[in-house]
This record gives sequence, C-alpha cells and structure tokens, in this order.
Amino acid sequence: MPMLPLLVRWLHLVCACLAVGGPFFLRYVLIPAGEATLDAPAQARVREAVSKLWGVMVHALITLFILSGLYTFFYVVLPMDLGRWKALYHALFGLKMMLSLVIFFLASVLPGRSQAFAFIRAKSKFYLSAMLVMLFVVLMLANGLRAIRDRALLERKTPPATTAPIETI
Repeated sequence: MPMLPLLVRWLHLVCACLAVGGPFFLRYVLIPAGEATLDAPAQARVREAVSKLWGVMVHALITLFILSGLYTFFYVVLPMDLGRWKALYHALFGLKMMLSLVIFFLASVLPGRSQAFAFIRAKSKFYLSAMLVMLFVVLMLANGLRAIRDRALLERKTPPATTAPIETI
C-alpha cells in the first residue's frame, strides 16, 4: 500500500477515536462528576472553560475527518472496481455520510455559544448520548464498507469459473 493513503487512513482512524472518546468522556465522566461535586455557578464556569477548549478540538477534528474522508473516497475508493458490490457500498456510504453530518452538527453546537442552540446545550446529556449512538453506528457502517471493499477486491483477484468442457477419457 502506498504511504500517503496509509497515513490518511490512520489520520481518519485517530480522528474517529477522538470523536468517540471525547463525547464519551464528557457524557459519562466529566458532566456527572461536575454535577456531583460542584455547585451550579462552578459547573457553569467549568462547562464554559471545557467548551472553549473542546470547541477548538471539535472543529479541527471535523476538518481533518472531512479532508481525510474525501481523499480516501476520491483517490482510493472511486478508482476501485467494486463490481456487484458497488450499489450496496454507495448506499451504506451515503447513510454513513448523512449520520456524520448530523454528528458534526451536534459536535459543533454542543460546545458553541449561539443562543439559537441553547436548547440543545440545556439537554447536553441527551444529545451527547444520541451522538454516541450515531458514532457507533457510523463505526459499524465503516467496518461494513471496509468488508465490502475487501470482498470486492477478493472477487476481482479470484479467477472466474471455467466454462470449458471437461475432457473425458
């Protein structure tokens, strides 16, 4: 495998790990710990400080995710001959992309300060949980897409069944 596609794949995977790990930590560690140990004003200060830092990370992750995903799609996947798997691959890829856009939206809104989306931040536990479910579905779809690509490549390398008549003695 050439080096650039391999590096881009690893970049995409690192972004995926951080995209799942960050919200998981926020939802199941930081928010409950803050609610258990801090009063409301202190919680608000911590939330503001975390939101500023996490917001920068989220935008960087989304940018790297999109760039690495586009590179992989246009320079690795599209040139491949997926054969009979092409329609299924693109349908699942479309679903993965739509879920990813919803995840990117929530990931951008949760650490944001826009009053238009204050109702989402007010129910951050719910939206973080929903985002995590969608992230796991996206990860499952990504593994399915990889399996389809591997299967298509395997079928392409397998010689077709012979149609020549069998000689008899």
